[in-house]
Amino acid sequence: MQDSKLIQTLKCLNKSQIKRLGLYINSELVESKKEIQQIRQLFKYLSKFYPKFTSKKLNKEVVLSEIYQEPTADINKANRLNGRLLSIVKYFIQNLDEGSDFISKYFNETKIYIQNKNEKLFYQTINQVKKINKNDYPHKSFFFNEYLIEHEITEFKNLYNQRKGDLNFVSTLEKLDQFYYSKRLELILDLLAQDKFSSQLDISDPIEFHNLIGDLFKDRLSSTNPIFKIYEEAITMFKSNDGEAYEKLIKLLSKHSHLITKEQNQAMHALARNFCIAQYNKGHLEYLPKAFKRFQHDLEHGYLYYQGGILMSTMQAIVKLGLRCGKQKWVGKFLEAHKDKLIGTRDPEAIFNLNMAELRFSQKKYEDCLDLIEDNFEDIHYKISSKRLEIKAYYETNSPLLESRINAFKIYIFRTSDKVIPKTPRIGNNLFIDILKQISNPSSFKNESRIKKIKSKIDQAKSLADRQWLDEKLEELK
Repeated sequence: MQDSKLIQTLKCLNKSQIKRLGLYINSELVESKKEIQQIRQLFKYLSKFYPKFTSKKLNKEVVLSEIYQEPTADINKANRLNGRLLSIVKYFIQNLDEGSDFISKYFNETKIYIQNKNEKLFYQTINQVKKINKNDYPHKSFFFNEYLIEHEITEFKNLYNQRKGDLNFVSTLEKLDQFYYSKRLELILDLLAQDKFSSQLDISDPIEFHNLIGDLFKDRLSSTNPIFKIYEEAITMFKSNDGEAYEKLIKLLSKHSHLITKEQNQAMHALARNFCIAQYNKGHLEYLPKAFKRFQHDLEHGYLYYQGGILMSTMQAIVKLGLRCGKQKWVGKFLEAHKDKLIGTRDPEAIFNLNMAELRFSQKKYEDCLDLIEDNFEDIHYKISSKRLEIKAYYETNSPLLESRINAFKIYIFRTSDKVIPKTPRIGNNLFIDILKQISNPSSFKNESRIKKIKSKIDQAKSLADRQWLDEKLEELK
């Protein structure tokens, strides 16, 4: 039963949606369904196992006995109940959307009024739709709804106003421009973000076209809604690695976050965090506390959570930044609080242990650190991260295994395809290996000239893994 369509569908709902589904199932809206009492009992029973649905009690025989309070082997009865509950769940999901779909119900009304030339009822309904759309702001379909509303007015005027005035075409075009520009900004920003992770994209043509038309829209629309300005600053920050644009973006988000959806807030704050991390990785050390401050802020405001959990990449970023800022106690509390909240991985325990290993390393508990490291990660990022942490622990303990691990890591990076390890992390990890080899070479000890050359190499590197740790190890050679 755990692999049934019903269970797999319920797994897709978040906690709030499950609660709303329960209210719907227990309402009079489904009173006419056959076997409704048993369906309600089935949902109540299954809800106990949300969100994982992994209990041994989730088999048809047990479920039937729970619902009918008597032993039964009528599997057909269980299948029928499952099917009817699944139909209710699917109907509920299909009507979850609170965006543009709500507007179609009102337009069913307006079209009747248009057909009957009833201008009074038409505008009463249109004004009601306008009010609902604005009261529900922000939502993802706001600009699209505004366009649809004006277009409906244009349709009415075009049919029954004897072509007087502009027939609302100007207002419709303005709302269409707002919708078009808002979607274009959103998609261009997504494209720029994806370009950071893929070496196979050619984004020159869409960016050139966006630059061309951006000037046509920017001055006219940016003053109408802060969301345009937020996206424009984010794009400028991304395209030009512009620190000034980053500061402007943070100020805009601080002032206008209530005007954009939770999903937009999450996306924008993620971009700001990633910008800080990228700047820090390039050697701009002043961005380290800024990056950590962004994570703390976003954690507090709930922007780091998805479906009640936290992504493995987010956990690793918080742990590494927190430790580099010397916040060991804070990181320990964070890990303890989020031990069972990891999502986006098939092996949350191994990911958690890797982050705990980072904490133990920072506490100079190197043996504990090594005991926690696993090397069976499917994700290349975590495989590389674990190998690098292991090398650092071997360096700190003067292990005879250090040289062999460094050489094995070098070969691993060399042999792994460019499609698997993108250019920037490949360069950063190769530099890590080369610089650590120079640092661990006995001829570097107390050698001022050699230390200076290595320091210059660290400072000039645009991309370097574990830059801060390498700097610390080099300083110890003086």
